Amino acid sequence: MFGKKRGGVVELVDATVSDNHDLDDGENRLDLVWAAEDQMRFGEMLVSEGRATIEQVQAALWEASVNGKSLGNILVKQSVLRNRDLIDLQERFDSAQISTNIQFNVPIEDVGFLHQEKVAVFGMSPTTVYLACLGDQRKVERHFSAAFPNKTLEFLAVRPQMVDAFLQRTDKLPARVETPSSGNVDKRIEIVRYVPRGTSDADVLDILVNLAGLRGGSDIHIEPKAESYTVLLRINRIRRIIHEGPLRQFAALRAQVKERARMDQMEYRKPQDGGYSQEIMGRMFDLRVATFPLNAGMEKIVIRLLDPDKASRPLSDLGISKTHDWNAACGYPHGLVIVAGKTNSGKSTTLISSLREQDRIGKSIYTIEDPIEHRVDFITQMSVNRADTVRLDCQAATRAMMRGDPEIILIGEIRDRETAQAAVQAAESGHLVFSTLHAGTVRETVNRLRHFDIDDATLRPMLRGVLAQRLIRTLCDFCRGAGCGPCMMTGYNNMTVVSEMGFFPSEDHFRRMMDDEVFWEPMVSDALRKLELGITDEKEIHRVFRSEIEYLNTDYPGVAELAARVKAVVKGTAKSMVDLEPRRQMTDDDHKRLATAAELDRSLGALGVRKMIVSPEYDTVANAYGD
Repeated sequence: MFGKKRGGVVELVDATVSDNHDLDDGENRLDLVWAAEDQMRFGEMLVSEGRATIEQVQAALWEASVNGKSLGNILVKQSVLRNRDLIDLQERFDSAQISTNIQFNVPIEDVGFLHQEKVAVFGMSPTTVYLACLGDQRKVERHFSAAFPNKTLEFLAVRPQMVDAFLQRTDKLPARVETPSSGNVDKRIEIVRYVPRGTSDADVLDILVNLAGLRGGSDIHIEPKAESYTVLLRINRIRRIIHEGPLRQFAALRAQVKERARMDQMEYRKPQDGGYSQEIMGRMFDLRVATFPLNAGMEKIVIRLLDPDKASRPLSDLGISKTHDWNAACGYPHGLVIVAGKTNSGKSTTLISSLREQDRIGKSIYTIEDPIEHRVDFITQMSVNRADTVRLDCQAATRAMMRGDPEIILIGEIRDRETAQAAVQAAESGHLVFSTLHAGTVRETVNRLRHFDIDDATLRPMLRGVLAQRLIRTLCDFCRGAGCGPCMMTGYNNMTVVSEMGFFPSEDHFRRMMDDEVFWEPMVSDALRKLELGITDEKEIHRVFRSEIEYLNTDYPGVAELAARVKAVVKGTAKSMVDLEPRRQMTDDDHKRLATAAELDRSLGALGVRKMIVSPEYDTVANAYGD
């Protein structure tokens, strides 16, 4: 499928050789790339199952020929596969390949035991734990059999260097060092130090970032005070204190952050922003850093963690109801496609997911973003730079991209007339242009474009689609809103999109909209349908759509009865229509996650805080969309 086989390896033929029909079977040529046969067969399996295209596998094999990494690792990096799916695919193909990619999805309580027996844990599937051992294998087997009684243990044959590399990655994991309470002190609150006393100042940053990545944190807030500084970690939309340190340590931490993020060390009078990448137990995170000037030369530091694996969700997993119409709008060779929504509504994730599903190899795709949140292979991504010596804004970047042979252009956000005009000019010149806009509905999006001096005659032939969206929390499958360990006692365990999709396949559809006809399903109707399906509950719908439900628009036919039901449930005069019976039974893995959640709650919470956190009035679910 990908090339010619010769004795256990397969050659990928260079395009120039193919054009010259020079495919003789003579001596090995320098313009041929060789790949291991098992990698080729793995690629063929992915293609046959529809997990990747031939072009995507070929591109990954070309890269593997240079950097020596496995096909699976590269496909994950190129956002073709998700990291969590890779181990299942490798297990079905050849479990020996699992040793090429450490998943870090196995909960390990005793890191010291791994070092003692020289153990590397490569990953866990629904049935098997994969590991390697250079020490006493029987002792290791007893240890892991007790920890995972319902799993089969499979020991992989690997080079000692791979075990050493795994153990080195565990050196800077956060260590739980409890400060015990004294027995003769009444109601003394115990605190947990994730950064033990005596830790080198040079290691504090890595420990904090690793803790945030492992615990699912989205933001780290570092706040100096008069005599010390506090580190808070945002988990599920709630900030929690995880460290308190001396100002001497803060000075070293600030210098280290600025150095990694390429900021001006001497500038503390104005805000700065930067970023860098860091591997956290096998996954490469992008970290965005922002500093804010305070009194007396101090600065607050905020580090946002962006997990590429969370952002690589396919469109079908985002919850968009009219995916077919959205894909149709994105399939035109030219025109304007817009994702609209307020701040933290998932716009960026929807756009990136849409671009990932384009033919990134066959088409030339450019973006201008402010800033670049997630890097995607085979997409040319530029970042806005407003420095006086650069002056690269959306308008200047769009003009530059037009000279780069593009077919698809993404403009991060239309926020002024100049950017709107640049987007329209790019669409008029035969390109498919994606962008975002701060608007709540399809009609409001069009009105905002008109406010930017884009007239109806210009919009009518080029507007292909407008997807307006928000995020709502989904009920936990285990407790259905009651609160349990897996959902961190919130009752909700994820988020999904509620949207309205205005698809304009012809100019007539645009005229109908301008005549005040609503021919698409409104967003509130999509939200109420998700309520009927038991995806969420009345309290969450009312929290997000309170104004729309209290003052229901007459343009929303067929939702009045459901809206009245939501108001009645919130007021306590009616019972919920949602089936609150658990949809899943707890497995051994779920019980382990429950124990982890309970430990986290005990570790990060203080006495009396738990009830405040689980209150339904608090929005405690993290935004996994990174918008």
